[in-house]
Amino acid sequence: MIITHKGVMHLHEYQAKELFQRYGIPFPPFEVVRTMDEAEAVLERTGWEEVILKIQVHAGGRGKAGGVRRAKGKKEILEGVKSLLGFKLVNNQTGPQGVVSSCLMIAPAISYVKEFYLAGLIDRKEGAPYLILSSEGGMEIEEVAAKTPEKILRLRIYPGSPLKGYQKQIIKKELGWGEEEFSLLEKVGKLLLEEDATLVEINPLVSTSKGLRALDAKVSIDENALFRHKGIADEEDTTQLPHQEVEAKERGLAFVALEGSIGCVVNGAGLAMATMDLLHLLGGKPANFLDVGGSGTADAIAAGFSILLDDPKVKGLFVNIFGGIMSCETIAEGVIQALQGRKNLPPIVIRLEGTHVEQGMEKLKNSGLPLQLSRDLEEAASKIVQLVGK
Repeated sequence: MIITHKGVMHLHEYQAKELFQRYGIPFPPFEVVRTMDEAEAVLERTGWEEVILKIQVHAGGRGKAGGVRRAKGKKEILEGVKSLLGFKLVNNQTGPQGVVSSCLMIAPAISYVKEFYLAGLIDRKEGAPYLILSSEGGMEIEEVAAKTPEKILRLRIYPGSPLKGYQKQIIKKELGWGEEEFSLLEKVGKLLLEEDATLVEINPLVSTSKGLRALDAKVSIDENALFRHKGIADEEDTTQLPHQEVEAKERGLAFVALEGSIGCVVNGAGLAMATMDLLHLLGGKPANFLDVGGSGTADAIAAGFSILLDDPKVKGLFVNIFGGIMSCETIAEGVIQALQGRKNLPPIVIRLEGTHVEQGMEKLKNSGLPLQLSRDLEEAASKIVQLVGK
């Protein structure tokens, strides 16, 4: 499962399993450690002789990248803990910058007969919740979905009701499941809806001598619903986010880091998306999505500039503001406030239009700052692409 940070809050596996416990979803016992002393204390207290060590990061593919290890005996376990504390995971899901493990989960190794895949998710295309099931769980689930899609079962979740009779018949026919599995599916569906989750994933879900167990757990919560889940919101691990996103969030700005070199400051999400599309069309690569809001202040504009100017990959800035509620004079004040006193500024192109645009442009012209100004969007976008390069 590809992990992104756009519009959702991701839980670590141990946090997801703590949530599972509230809904009666079974999983093997585990402990979380952050130091070698804590690991030694866990082994002393539990007496575990053979364990699975799992880094805790907001990314999948941990096993393939060496972030999940089996260890037997105290010496081997502690050596594994030492090598995984602070482990940096780099794969296609994290990007080249990678993510660093904030802690480590230790769980006893268990025997099981069969691996399955189970997930509850929101299908954005259909605007509805679904359960996704497969008899082929494990690390290769994405390959299973691509090569043998017939092995993936997809069932609509109907709010306020358990599985329908016809759905149970389908599940029984395809997977051979019965009442224990039906009960688990209903719990996953309930968690998905009640916690405003966009994803609840168990991969693998395993069949053991004691019944089904969730060996892994991923849960992502819709950020727009976090006000309803204060306890969950308080558990966010900001060390897993790009530092610019953390700073922007603290300042009340909507920001998503991208891989390009043109820093964008825009007011309004729709205009921001259109701006990035235009830059791409002209051969440029945006470094970010940054929406300072339709009624932003000079301080918000200044904060946005500060975040971008401190980013080493940003080689130029493009400001695209349409003054509606927000006056272009306010934009100009924010720009001047952010740039005054800074040295070695990159190329900066500013396009303003709307309320008090003449006054805003006049303030920028008289600021003495090295700015290139325009009221034409395509002309301004072409200019920043030419200055920064493709």
